[in-house]
Amino acid sequence: MADDPERRCGTCARFVRVIETFDETGEVKRHGECLLGVWPSPLYDTSTCSQWVRRGQFKARPEP
Repeated sequence: MADDPERRCGTCARFVRVIETFDETGEVKRHGECLLGVWPSPLYDTSTCSQWVRRGQFKARPEP
């Protein structure tokens, strides 16, 4: 599950306030914040967690 690119922070509905930067090789790096507020910044789009939610789906609270 954690290795699935579809379940990374960059595709999560809770990944917000995204800022794009470029490293010295020209690669785009994206970092932002999680609406759950339990992971410290910077949170990168390649990170993962067990509370992933597909964009466009609504889940009022994290799963237990």
